[in-house]
Amino acid sequence: MIPARRRRATIGRGAGCALVPGAARCCLRVSVTLLLLVLTSGSGRAQQRIHLTPHYRQGLTLRYALDFKTTAQNTATGGIQNPQAPSQVETTVSAVVRIDILAASADPAHPNLLRVRMRTTYERIDSKFSADVPDPQFAENQAQYKQLEGKSIEFTQDAGGAVTEIKGLDEYTPEVRAAFTEWLGRLSLGVALPAQGIAIGDKWSPPAQPRSQPIPIEGIIFQTESTYLRNEACRNPQSAAAAAPAGGSPAEECAVILTRFGITQRNMQDQTPEEYRKRGLRTGGRMSGGAESLTYVSLATGFVVSVTQDGTEESDVTIVSQQHQLRMRYEGKMKTRSQISLLP
Repeated sequence: MIPARRRRATIGRGAGCALVPGAARCCLRVSVTLLLLVLTSGSGRAQQRIHLTPHYRQGLTLRYALDFKTTAQNTATGGIQNPQAPSQVETTVSAVVRIDILAASADPAHPNLLRVRMRTTYERIDSKFSADVPDPQFAENQAQYKQLEGKSIEFTQDAGGAVTEIKGLDEYTPEVRAAFTEWLGRLSLGVALPAQGIAIGDKWSPPAQPRSQPIPIEGIIFQTESTYLRNEACRNPQSAAAAAPAGGSPAEECAVILTRFGITQRNMQDQTPEEYRKRGLRTGGRMSGGAESLTYVSLATGFVVSVTQDGTEESDVTIVSQQHQLRMRYEGKMKTRSQISLLP
């Protein structure tokens, strides 16, 4: 991934912003991918085949602790470079998020499922950036995270996972609005489950989701496969005792779901996306990577108790400006580790 601090070294200000996703957004994107499970997954009582349905009700409040760590290595070569830009960056984010259920009613399209009005609030958020070279962009990134503290947005989620009637985004900066938009757009992943329910041992893949930020090369495929592994005592990975229950009684049992995410690439003669082509740019290269998450869902309440995810991503992208006869090559490696835990 190419961090935001390299935007000053891209082809033109507007093109650079489109080509290079920000470092803050990269870390928040990881949170986006995990938090959707918190909001949209759940389970009924343990049976041979179950339907994952969270037990939402008006007035319910849930709180989750979020912890994310991203380590990125980046290099850039070509016509325009910034020799003072850091090549190794570590980002850590810790937050407490409150989820308030404002209303819950039967979905007209799916009478047995709920249509829910939610409000999410960052009660606390802290971030830290470190690198081999100091960068003033870090202070800007920290300020963007900090401005989320105490802020709320409201939205409606139907039984199919579609998010509508969003309220509260206008006050944020464009960077923060983009991060929230991506997060809300991914909420449907958690409910894209087999209509017939799932049993232990089942595997399923949700439909592909659109990306809210541009990818510099065509032919990239994002794949997801989930497996219902087993039922066991609920676990909180942040707890000192791994087997200690979280968010419930000592007898609480959870469904354990393993999800694997993968990035593959089709062979294409021309890898330039249309939006880049319109700006007189040509792109090419490769992206690869994957992640694995383990989710514990309470069989008694239907709420996610914990999610732990580890992932890697590598990219090697060349961007050519036909107008300015400039060529730039970006190489990046990123490792992420994320945890989400239900608070009592």
